[in-house]
Amino acid sequence: MSYMLEVKDKMEADHQLALQLERALQGVKEIAKEQVQVLNNGIERASWWSSCFFDSYQDACDNLKHEDKRMVQAVIKMFKSNDIIFEMVKLYVDSILSNASLSTINKISQSLLKVSSSYASAKLTNHTVSYVVAKAACESFGFVFSVRQGLNKYLNGALMTLTGYGKVALAASAANRLKSANPNYYHILYANNIEMLYFLVEPHFSKNAYFSKIMLSEDEVVFLVESLIR
Repeated sequence: MSYMLEVKDKMEADHQLALQLERALQGVKEIAKEQVQVLNNGIERASWWSSCFFDSYQDACDNLKHEDKRMVQAVIKMFKSNDIIFEMVKLYVDSILSNASLSTINKISQSLLKVSSSYASAKLTNHTVSYVVAKAACESFGFVFSVRQGLNKYLNGALMTLTGYGKVALAASAANRLKSANPNYYHILYANNIEMLYFLVEPHFSKNAYFSKIMLSEDEVVFLVESLIR
């Protein structure tokens, strides 16, 4: 009997090992595919510099130079900041809560309590609500998982390699998407020299149906806040 149990245990252990190996290989495969795509983006973006040799493509050349310059400024800002992600989130929360009514703030307080009882003692006002919401958002599991993972992937590549330059292309694409989807937030980030870092928070922000809406009702503002802190 004990021998059969040992055999069963061994078979189960081998099965679990095989599953773990399969998942690991799949993960490596996905990472490799992602790196190839980023590398291709870098090669493509580098090839665009050839447009600078033709007078008819000077607009494209100037845009490329501008985006690269903005990326350098954003990276410098990122390394000087204690928490650039928090700053970006707070700037967004500021923009949607700039004219928040007392009723809206009270509803947000209730939403925060659902997340953690530690916010019970927080007395929210127009001056403190953005900070508390941004802090709660940056500490939420969903936000940490999507944003921090993206940050780690970005920092894995050197900026001066083609792979790193591919990430500049991805950053520029994300910034352009933001410019179309939410011009107000884009200009806020641009004024702070960090619009090229929007791709770090894009996965969490863009999935909300109200992110692109200009005029928000009280319930929509509360819904946006709740989606950030979940």
